[in-house]
Amino acid sequence: MKHWCPICFKSVDEHQPFMRWLKGGDGICGKCRANFEECNENYQLHALNIHAFYYYNDYVENLLFQYKEGRDIALAEVFLAAVREELFDRCRHKVLIPMPSAQQKISERGFSHLHEMLKGMDIECCDCLVKSEDYKQSLHRGKSRGQIKDVMKLKSAAEIPTKKLVLFDDVCTSGSTLLAAYDLLREYNDQITAEVICVHRHFVETCDEN
Repeated sequence: MKHWCPICFKSVDEHQPFMRWLKGGDGICGKCRANFEECNENYQLHALNIHAFYYYNDYVENLLFQYKEGRDIALAEVFLAAVREELFDRCRHKVLIPMPSAQQKISERGFSHLHEMLKGMDIECCDCLVKSEDYKQSLHRGKSRGQIKDVMKLKSAAEIPTKKLVLFDDVCTSGSTLLAAYDLLREYNDQITAEVICVHRHFVETCDEN
């Protein structure tokens, strides 16, 4: 049976490297996958180590907008398609903590975008954080980004796992969301790292300067 790329609707065999085709592919055609700029680097934000799979570019930005704001839930699988095994290996025997979305935003979309991305993965998750309102990091600059600490909280009576924790988000723009989550959790468990699908180049430059 022929399979189609969920991004461009062409055959997944289109422009597919031979070795990936031999392994059965990952559900995305080679041309679309080539638009994901591989990063696979670690960055240090204060005491928090952040690992990113890709760089944030115009292609990923538009795809995420279509997925989240366009409510195109069929795209949930594409962002981690090529790195699912690696993410699983990096989170093995740990607990993944997805960064929260405001309940209003989840209701508007009809789904939680990070949970849909992780669906089908045998990774233990803990939803111990809540976000009281929709707060877009990309629309804020400088000190105002610190306001994320005012809208993200620990759930009432939340039980923080004692295993190593992995914060998970789709995009790291300034790192403020991840750092706010880290500050909330480190009092209960200081074994915390972070995994993000993609990282903004401005954040990379800032880390390099530091």
